[in-house]
Formats: sequence, C-alpha cells, structure tokens
Amino acid sequence: MDRTAESPNTLASSKTETNKKVTSTTELALWSIGIAALTFLLTRDVRRSMAVLIAGCPVAVALSRHAALGLAVVVARRGGVFVKDANMIEIIGKADTVVFDESSIIAGATAELHDIVGIDKNHTAAEVLRLAASTVAGTTHPLTGMLLGHVKSDGRELSSASDVEVRAFGVMAVVDSDRIIVGNVKFLAQENIMVERAFPRIRRMEHLGLSLLCIAINGKLAGIVGYSYQLRPESHEAVGRLRALGVNYIGLVIGETSNSIQDIIDRLGVPEYWTADSSESKKAIIDQLQQNGRRVIMVGNGGNDAQALKAATVGMAIDCNIAEGTAQSADVIIKGDDIREIPNLIHLGKFTDEVIWQNRALSAGLSAVGVSLAAVQSISPMAIMWILGIITVLANSARILTCVNRSNDTSVKGW
Repeated sequence: MDRTAESPNTLASSKTETNKKVTSTTELALWSIGIAALTFLLTRDVRRSMAVLIAGCPVAVALSRHAALGLAVVVARRGGVFVKDANMIEIIGKADTVVFDESSIIAGATAELHDIVGIDKNHTAAEVLRLAASTVAGTTHPLTGMLLGHVKSDGRELSSASDVEVRAFGVMAVVDSDRIIVGNVKFLAQENIMVERAFPRIRRMEHLGLSLLCIAINGKLAGIVGYSYQLRPESHEAVGRLRALGVNYIGLVIGETSNSIQDIIDRLGVPEYWTADSSESKKAIIDQLQQNGRRVIMVGNGGNDAQALKAATVGMAIDCNIAEGTAQSADVIIKGDDIREIPNLIHLGKFTDEVIWQNRALSAGLSAVGVSLAAVQSISPMAIMWILGIITVLANSARILTCVNRSNDTSVKGW
C-alpha cells in the first residue's frame, strides 16, 4: 500500500501494460471460441470444432511476455542486479531520462586532499587535520575516508570522540576536551563561527577549483581543507552509452554548488544539474520532470534520496552498502558501484521488448494457422498447433539469455 501511494506513475504504467496484454489474450480466446462455434454450426462436426478450439488456445500468446520478462530478470541477476518487479524491465527500456544523485557518479570515498591551511596559531595544520579525522571517524561523513587516510599516512594516532552529533552539512564532537566542528562554510556560519578573516585563503582555494572543509575548535575557525572530488573512471563510458541508447536527457542532483562539482559536470558533459539539499527537494525535481511527460530513472546510493527513488518512474539503488529504507524504496538494486549497469539495464529492456513483440507475432500467427487448418479438417485435435506456438515462444525468449553481462569488458558496449 505504501509503494502504491508513493509511486503511482510507476505502478500505473505497469498496470496499464498488463491490462493491455490480458485484453489481447482474452480477445484471441473469444475469437477462437466464436470460430469453433461457427465451425460446429456449419459442419455439425464436434471433433473439427474441438480442433479449432484447441488450436486457437492463446497459451503461447499469454507466455509471450511472461517468458521473456522472466528470462530478462535472470540475466539481470547474473550481473548483480536485482529487479523487484519483472514488469520494470519493460519500463526501464522505455526510459528517456536518467537523473544521478552526485554520490552515485563521484567517488566520494576517494576524494583527494590538496591543501590544508592552519588558521589558529595554537594548532598546527597537521593537528587540526587529526582532530577533524577523529571527529568524523565513527560517522558516515563522505570525506571520512580522505581524512583518515591522510592522518594515518602521516603516522598520527586518532583520539576518541564523544557527544558526536551529525548534521546535514557537518559533524560536531568533543575530542581531547575540545569542541570540534567539521563542515562546510555554510555549516560553520549556522553555528555562529566567524570565517571572514579567512576569506582571502578561501577565495584562493576556490580559484584553484577546490571544495572546502572547515574545522573549528572551541568556537573559532582553526583550519581549512581544500579537496576535490574524483570522477568514477567508468562514468564517461556510462554517460556515452546512455546517449547511444537514445537517452539524451541526463541530469545530476548535487548537494551544494562547488567548484570541484562544477568541474566534474563540465568534464562529464552533463547538460543539466540541480542543487538539492533535502530528500523533499530531490523528490520535487523528479516530480517536475514527470509532470513534463518524462520517464525518469533516478539513481541513488542510500543517502537522503529515498523519496526521490519512490517518486521516479524507476528508482535504482546503487552501491553494495545500501540503507534498508532505500532498498525498500527502490525498484532495482544494483550490487556494487558500477554505474555502467544502468545502460546495461536499458539495453536489456529494449531487447526484451523487441523479443516480446516477436513472440506475440509468432504465437498469434501460428494460432491463426492452427485455427485455419483445424477448420478445414487438415489437423486432428491431437496434432495441435499451439504446442508448436509454445515451443517457438520459449525458443525465441531464450535469446535473451545471450545478453551476457559484459560491463567489465571495455571493448563491448553493454550486455
């Protein structure tokens, strides 16, 4: 019930497609019954009428879609992709918009530290960095890996932190009896920490294209860390393959505007990006795109994007450490952090849709031939054409199994 309320567009599309398939199967069954009845009225031959009825049985038509979707789910599973509803395979293949949360396209854990500037004369730059690393060590702050790695490489020991408080843009804790605040410029301003005296150094770092992390000790600015995000190495290939598949509208949702993020946007060639700090604002972006008639795939990794994942036509959770709430919100869960699985899935969806249409044409054609032969008494009830139809549908659907996951092979573009 929650899933229905949170994602009406996705379920409505799936339900509409399913209803169309049920209607077409029912119509074929009614035609078979009608022709069988007409054959009996004209010939008074029960055996011939039964042959018509059995030959026109729409079992193969009904299997056309379900067999293909079932095998597509198996193929996706081979690539470490879990699809909750098989109907999503078709919907993914028809998507025309992909929106990435910034955490799914950048390697936040491998952010690179470029500069550390000490502001407080009572603490060296190295000591400020050690206190910052101690503050965030037990949290999920996106820069924890960068800070810890740098401090450990210098051979320094971390201190234990107490009274840890995690906020939207920073972390506060008590380390070595000092109150430490780690966050961006905006966060420090909210905590009434004066940063004006460091503006010249802040401007210099921004001019170099760096993002900033500020550290305050006991209510005073003590240091500034300049760092840059690292683009996932497979991001360029993933975006290129999305465009090759006809997905020309690609967007990026970022937590805040920064020079390093802007540099990544320029390098990646993403035509659209939005700034959104909360789950509600991310959901509003997805809602607006869908109101404009777009079929949106939202890609997140378990941060504050659960509502956006629910609202999207298809929500994809990527990363091996997915939060429980996000896993429940997403329609597709991708194990690992390789975003090339998104174009792989779209390609699989398009190929599956092609196979489904082929199955329908083959099964309907063979059913019509079977009804015609039975009506003129060319086949008996025991030599039923619908068996051939079922075999044909299953054999054609089996082609989907050849869509092997080759995303790790850079010479092959997709499944």
